[in-house]
Amino acid sequence: NELVDFNATNVDVAIRVGRGTWAGLRADFLYRSHDTPICAPGFLEANRIERPEDMLRVERLAPNDPWWAGWLAAAGVDTVPPPQRRGIELDSQLQEASAVQGGYGIAMMTPILWRTELDAGRLVQPFETLFQPGTAHYLVNRETRVGVRKIERFREWLHAELAKDR
Repeated sequence: NELVDFNATNVDVAIRVGRGTWAGLRADFLYRSHDTPICAPGFLEANRIERPEDMLRVERLAPNDPWWAGWLAAAGVDTVPPPQRRGIELDSQLQEASAVQGGYGIAMMTPILWRTELDAGRLVQPFETLFQPGTAHYLVNRETRVGVRKIERFREWLHAELAKDR
């Protein structure tokens, strides 16, 4: 989750979330950022989650993350920002997915990254996806490395894979 410093590492490419403008980097748009609450089917049933307001009473992973406030506001929940509360905060969506699959709560996650689990029913998305304004995922590399074969082939492969989900 740390920002890659291309000048201090041998890293060729990275994926960044933002507005697509980073000095000295080519930013290649991948997909618009979006997130939505995702949980295990058993957690959904046990907590009788039916309306966006229900998110205020259930165990949310990273409950004070601004993504929750943004999603709740977009979903029309009056209590925005939500009251601060204690909760589990993990380092990545991979860790959150593991906790969610274990029934430990509901997390704000990016559905495109969890398509297989959602399609198989191991995870559920109780509400429609709401896009976060102004940010997207970008493949970035140094401007001085544009045209390097391995970077360009990786870029082409990544776009082809993403095209399968569009």
